[in-house]
Amino acid sequence: WHVSDGCVAVGTTDMLVEGIHFRLDWITPLDLGWKALAANLSDLAAMGARPGRALVSIALLAEQAPLAVEMYEGMAELARQTGTYVVGGDIVRTSGPLVVNVALVGEADPERLLRRDAAQPGNLVAVTGHVGGSAGGLAVLSRDGASAAARDANCAALVSAHNRPRPRLQAGRSLANAGVKCTIDVSDGVAS
Repeated sequence: WHVSDGCVAVGTTDMLVEGIHFRLDWITPLDLGWKALAANLSDLAAMGARPGRALVSIALLAEQAPLAVEMYEGMAELARQTGTYVVGGDIVRTSGPLVVNVALVGEADPERLLRRDAAQPGNLVAVTGHVGGSAGGLAVLSRDGASAAARDANCAALVSAHNRPRPRLQAGRSLANAGVKCTIDVSDGVAS
């Protein structure tokens, strides 16, 4: 794959494992597809990059084949909104839990590439968006389950933050254009 003139390729990958990162009684296959792609897009946003092409690999039980179709529909919805192309991958059968892995390649201006190693002592630390929404959604789901959480508007917003995170692509590019040198995706926790 060629990148635009003056750009460098950047890549990321994230794996979601049933029972560890999601539960099928708490998330729809449509939302799971969205979430799997969103996790990777969030990593590209933290690099100030534009999305490009995604490779998706899924390991599922034989009876879960219809679920894969719905997952791809969820990915396609977010891909259309962000200019991402799902260009391939692999589907295999497993006897264990459902596993979804997305590898995503994008591109960035090398002069505006946001890198973790650019952080320096004394730098200002800031956060975009709202921190803790996904963790709150997980707590609601763990306590009440999906059907109970859907009945309460406040809980539904937290569950949505957990099941359908919004990658901060525009914020990442805006920060890079403003001269910021270092960012990190905190979807795995603010402590990182």
